[in-house]
Amino acid sequence: MRRIVLPKDKKVEDCFYIENDKVITLNNLKKNQIAKVLKIDIPSSTLRRRLLDMGLTKNTEVMVVNVAPFGSPITIKLRDYQLSVRKKDLENVIVEVIS
Repeated sequence: MRRIVLPKDKKVEDCFYIENDKVITLNNLKKNQIAKVLKIDIPSSTLRRRLLDMGLTKNTEVMVVNVAPFGSPITIKLRDYQLSVRKKDLENVIVEVIS
């Protein structure tokens, strides 16, 4: 099944196709799921740079370690350390679920 993903504040030509249901946004990843980062499409250049500097780059494996009671922040494990990020900041990070 093909579906179109259109991140917020983007035009139709900025979208891309998803071939299967294993591709989701990082903020929708469940606790203890492991995924590989496919695309970081964050509109804010400051936030994008900050996440890249902290190691959240394309092809990096991430795992959700904890989700706060109200859903934010989300603690993810990447590159042998843990990082807590607001759920809203991860809504434009596209990942492929591995397990």
